[in-house]
This record gives sequence, C-alpha cells and structure tokens, in this order.
Amino acid sequence: MRVSSVRMNVGGKQVRESTIEAIQLAVAELFGLSVEELRQRSTRQVVTVPRQIAKYLAMQMTDASLPEIGDASAASTTLL
Repeated sequence: MRVSSVRMNVGGKQVRESTIEAIQLAVAELFGLSVEELRQRSTRQVVTVPRQIAKYLAMQMTDASLPEIGDASAASTTLL
C-alpha cells in the first residue's frame, strides 16, 4: 500500500503516520473505544460513527484502495 505524506490532527492528536492502522488508533482513542471495537461489525451508533470517520480519513489521508480500507474495518467496501 502506498501512503501519502498528508498529516492531520484528529481530536487534537497529530497523526504522524498516514496508515489505516494509525488513523483507526487515533479515532478509537478520540471516541474512547478500542481498535477492536472499531473493527467489530456492531451497528451501534457509538461505534458506527467513529468507524465511518476512520474510513473517511483513511480515504483522504492514504492511497489505499476501497477494498484495502474495507478489509481493515468490519464494513463492506460497497458502503464506502
């Protein structure tokens, strides 16, 4: 996977690495979740909103394809 050099603050925390995993970790910490909770197939809004934010940031901050982003999360890539 190729990664762009974009850096962004997520909830006041600088995401130094623009990888899907680093983005998921920053978003999970911001919302008080674990990365495992973020990756589960839960439909609870407390999990789905942070998951969608993490996917959006991954699309913006990395050169990862939609299938790669979908594989790193629990949701189907067709919903991205």
